[in-house]
Amino acid sequence: MLLKLTAFGLIGFGLYLAVFGVIFIAEGFAVRGWDEVTGEVVDVRIRIDTSLQDNDVGWEKKRRYYPEVTYRWTRQGEEYEGDRYRLGTTFEKFKTREEAAEAARSFSSGGEVAVYVDPSNPSSAVLNRRPSATFVPLLIGILFMATGGLIYGFKDQIAAHTTKGQPPAETELTKSDVSPDGWDS
Repeated sequence: MLLKLTAFGLIGFGLYLAVFGVIFIAEGFAVRGWDEVTGEVVDVRIRIDTSLQDNDVGWEKKRRYYPEVTYRWTRQGEEYEGDRYRLGTTFEKFKTREEAAEAARSFSSGGEVAVYVDPSNPSSAVLNRRPSATFVPLLIGILFMATGGLIYGFKDQIAAHTTKGQPPAETELTKSDVSPDGWDS
């Protein structure tokens, strides 16, 4: 029963990721057709992404730096503000603050910038139309579904293998099981 639940859980989660992945891929292709408008850079900052990484000695902090560009644009008489660089991720991440600062130099506060705006939702925009890692959710979803399918398909073999070498289930003893003549000695 536990194997079936695990298999169906993996298949369900994989299906969710796969559907999300297909939607994300469709958005990735759609962003190439978004309207280009001229926007204004409001602010440019260098952000730090910190994560823990396991190494041979123990855990260490891993830092990556990236520019965050806040910009505004006007569409159909409404003003909007955002900081999304592209679909799927932030700006490229760098090992040093200096590398991130170099990448940020192409943006200056108050300067003009090309903003790509979703024509069906003018509050949604990006600075870079090239999506990154758009296939990742779909691939991970397929992997989860395949794993769940394999577990379900081989559940009997897995169950037999995992119970091999374990003592048999307890049974109720009768008088004949206690002594050969049926009486306790």
